[in-house]
Amino acid sequence: MLPRESSYMQRYVKSFWLLSIVLFSCGCGGKSVESKIAGLNATKIQQLTNCYTYYQAKHGYKGPTDESTLRDFITDPNNKKGFERAGIDISDVDALFISERDGQPFRVKYRVKGSSFGFDEAVVFESVGVDDELMVGFGGARTELMSAGESEELFKAKVQAKAKRVDRPEDLD
Repeated sequence: MLPRESSYMQRYVKSFWLLSIVLFSCGCGGKSVESKIAGLNATKIQQLTNCYTYYQAKHGYKGPTDESTLRDFITDPNNKKGFERAGIDISDVDALFISERDGQPFRVKYRVKGSSFGFDEAVVFESVGVDDELMVGFGGARTELMSAGESEELFKAKVQAKAKRVDRPEDLD
């Protein structure tokens, strides 16, 4: 009998975080755990995007419904250790929602669905940007600079509800 999806996801999330900690603490590549994690959370847009992704992982891969929900999740004492391990300073939650590049609040795309296979949807966007380029945060710990038009197109775009799993090349047809 297959385990219930929610218990499977909870085990998956816990296993993922445990495996990440173990791998980072092995010292692979000669860098400290802290410096490797800091590299994934060097900017506010990376930090907020990773908070969003962590929310999804703990809520059946559904994105937060609004800013208040995401803020409550970030400040929930049960999540504090996870954010500390990730090098995300949650002592000033307001600062997480402000871009250090343009000094403006981020625009966040709420209700984005993820997947246990990962997701690469744009979820955090700079409002103004710098030199006609806006930074956009994607699931999968990726950020990208793009024009205002490209950023707006991604912000307004409908996102896929589920990732398609491809087991064989012929499944791509």
